[in-house]
Formats: sequence, structure tokens, C-alpha cells
Amino acid sequence: MKFLQLTFAAATLTDLCSAGEQGVSTDLKRHIVGSPRPSRRRASATLPADLSPMLDEFVRENGLVGIAAFAASSDAICAVGCAGNLSATVPGIFPSHSPPVDLWSSPWHGGSLTKSMTASLAALLIKDEKIALEWETTLGEVFPEAKYTPYENVTLEQLSNHRGGFRKDVIEKPEDMDQLSGGTLVQQRRGVALFGFTTDPAVAPGKGFIYSDFGYTILGSMMEQRTGAAWENLITERLFRPLGMDSAYFGCPDTLHAPTGHFFDKNTGGLLPMHPGPGGWCGCAVNYTETCFCDIPPAGGPAGNVYMQLGDYIRYYQWHLAGDREDGGDSASRRDLLSAEEFRRLHKPSGSANESEMFPLSGYGNGWAMREVTDLFGEHDVLWHTGSSQFMWSAEVYVAPQSDRVLFVASNSMFSKTGLQVSFDSVFADMMSSVNKTCDGTMIDDLDKSRDPGMHDECPTEILGSFDAEGNTQSDAWKNRLQLLPALLSSFFAAKYLLQ
Repeated sequence: MKFLQLTFAAATLTDLCSAGEQGVSTDLKRHIVGSPRPSRRRASATLPADLSPMLDEFVRENGLVGIAAFAASSDAICAVGCAGNLSATVPGIFPSHSPPVDLWSSPWHGGSLTKSMTASLAALLIKDEKIALEWETTLGEVFPEAKYTPYENVTLEQLSNHRGGFRKDVIEKPEDMDQLSGGTLVQQRRGVALFGFTTDPAVAPGKGFIYSDFGYTILGSMMEQRTGAAWENLITERLFRPLGMDSAYFGCPDTLHAPTGHFFDKNTGGLLPMHPGPGGWCGCAVNYTETCFCDIPPAGGPAGNVYMQLGDYIRYYQWHLAGDREDGGDSASRRDLLSAEEFRRLHKPSGSANESEMFPLSGYGNGWAMREVTDLFGEHDVLWHTGSSQFMWSAEVYVAPQSDRVLFVASNSMFSKTGLQVSFDSVFADMMSSVNKTCDGTMIDDLDKSRDPGMHDECPTEILGSFDAEGNTQSDAWKNRLQLLPALLSSFFAAKYLLQ
């Protein structure tokens, strides 16, 4: 059943896509509501194209659960739509989610799309002259423990480009989880860094390419060590709030009123939803016989645990889309954050084509892979990335500065009901064909979007406050939940091999 039939009359779109600011709890507002955004209404605009019929067909043909997508220019929404369900209906455990739920104001997990956000945060901190941080800052300068190791001279920029030499994942065997148990998130990330310095390089540090969540976690720790603030606080205060990305948060959306991640269970031959647990990162499989993870551990946040509503993905990618334009795009505030030159450095690829199996493209830089595409504007390079988490979420984005377009797709399942990994290529092709060369669509702020009051209904209020300097909320209850981590070790590795 389709969640939302977008009719794209201006008033109707606002009604469907907004729940009303008055419905947001005080506790939630304290975290997600930033400075008010100025109105940028234009006298006339073409309403966005409706992608929902195309997406509905894609869901049915590929056996997905739910999907959402948009196409935008640097200052307008060209097309938007959604289809499917919040979760697979399992009698007695998950509700059937009827009547339809508004997917515009539902949060979608971005997985590794977080990496470009972490790299953008690094650029913002480097611009701040009060912070002793540069692209050339080395691990040896930040961590005394890195000296006299193969990683001593690895720079921040090399970590951001996956050239630090660290293996892909922090956790390769059960005892590796010791780095993520106990202490604050800042302490855990520092522990990950110190552990990393004792591991053998997977490739030549500073030279070879290997896609590394390990390296991005250490990158987050570098920023924490130089600022004295947790990565969660830094990215919220320096990136999310200035751009008006008020719904951005960390972990899995921890409510059944949001899209639920699904994994393919070979035993049942279908997609099973994951019930979000404490803090939105650990929970139970739908049959409640195994404990597994709906997200990476919180300490790995810099590598990929951000989620947000569609409107805030639009804000973020419009910022990058307009970033390397000399005029800074439609919003003057964008230029206050980073200059065109700074954006060009963020978007500059490192390395050459066919360097890795994961990104056999024309290079990788700062959370972006470079890819050549052909669209209505001809052949040109675009910024591209995918995101997923624990095989249960999937997202993909194309940012094409030359054609002033961003295309985005997210789903709450990475695999089809037959167990095949789903490709969004046909969705992107259909989106591009439906978006004209001129996009004078509705502006994001003109939708007067507010927050879904049910977004965190099942999330205890004590974990909705801002993070403290060590990366934790003020609540002892939240800290106590983190102490449950060692008890989940055996279950985590049992769940990890469900797909085998």
C-alpha cells in the first residue's frame, strides 16, 4: 500500500508533508530546533513532479518494503515521491501501519552518506582559526601513541580519502568489541584509535586505498581530541543547525512510527523488520529469538549512523550542489560556512580509476566517489555515494554540479524479498527523464516543513537531550544502556552471519 499520494497542489503538499510545529515535544525541540530560517518565497514556481507512481511500481516489481526519492536543483525541488510500507506486516508483532503514514516527515537512515558530512565537518573546523587542525595534521601530532607506528604520518586528509592504511572494519573478531565497551563515546573513539595503531596496515598508510569505517572513526576522534567536544555535538552545532537540518540524529530511528530497517532471513525466505532498541541502535529480530544490531555501534558514528527527514537531505545536498559556485547559490549563508575554494577541495578526487573493487571509478575524496554519467545535460562527472547499515537500510545519491541537479533514493531494505540486492539504477534513470532541464520547482523552505511529532514517541525523553562534551546525553539511564554492549557480543556475531 502506498504511504503517501502526493498531489502537489501547494497547500495540499504542505498539509501532507507537515505535522505541525506545535506537535513537537519540548524535549525534542531542545535538540532538533535550530535558528529560524528566513523565508525565500518566489512569486511563481513549478510544483514538483510526483515520483510516487513510478516508485510504487518499483517496490512491487522488486519486492521492497518502502522507498522515498527526490530530485532537486540548488534552490528548488524538482520531483519527490514515496511508496511502500514502514515495515513488513508481521501479525502480532508489528502493526500494519494503516492509515498511510507521511513519509516526507519520516526519518531515513543514510548509512555511509554520513561520511561526506564528517568530511564537511572537518573542513568547517579547519576554517576555524581557533582550532589547531589542518588537512595536513598527522595522527602523530594528535595522538602521542601513534608515534613510531606505521600510521604516525597519516594526515587527516588521507583518512578522509580512505588512504590511512586501516582495515575496513573495527570489529573483525569478538575480542575487538572490547574497544567499544564502557566509557563515553569520546573515550571509545580514542580507544578505537589506539587499538588501530597496534594493527597491521591493510595497505601502505598514506598511499594505498581501502574503504575504511575504521579510518573514519579515527578521523572523528582526531576532531574530538583537538576540540574537546564530541563528534555528535560538533556536527550538530557546526553543520546541521546552520543548514537548518533540524531532524538529523544518530542511530536507527527509534520508533515504530518511522521506516524500520529490514534484513533478509534465509530461513524464512523473506524480509524481516528490526525492532529498534535503546538509543535506536540495538534491538531484536522480529521473531525475538536473536538479538542483533540495527546499526553500527554509536562510536562508529562518523563513518555512518546519521538519519534525517527527506527535507534535510535536500538542504544538505543543495549546499554541496551550490558550494563550488562563486556566487554561493541562492543562500548567502552557504558562503559564510565554506568558500567555493574550500568546496572544490572537498569535491576533489584522490587516486585513479579502478583502484578498488568497491569504487572502480575515477577517484574518491572526502566521502564522495567520482562517477561519469550521461544525462539530459550530456556526459560529465558527478559526486556519488551509497549508504547502508547492517544490510538493513539502503541509500544512494548523485550530486551533479555541472547540471545543477541532485538525485536521491532511500529504502528501508537493502535486499528484495527474494534475497537479491536491489539496484536503484532504473529509479535514477526514470527520475532524470522526468526532470526537465529547467527546474523552477518549490523551494524547500516554502513547504514550511515541521517535525513529525511521532518521530521519537517510543524513545525515552532522557535520551532526546543534547549530547554532553563526552558524546553522551545527561542521563545515567542512557549510559547504563551502553554498558549492555558486552552482553550482546555472541548474539551480534550470530546475527552477522544470517545472510550467509
